[in-house]
Amino acid sequence: MCKASIFENENSIRYEGIWLIERALWRRAYSAWRFS
Repeated sequence: MCKASIFENENSIRYEGIWLIERALWRRAYSAWRFS
């Protein structure tokens, strides 16, 4: 039980990190397109 919970937590943290990076990249691309 504990192992599964730890694995789920690591998975969600990794997913959140990917989401934050994608969001930052999207915002940068949007700014470059809008202000070019």
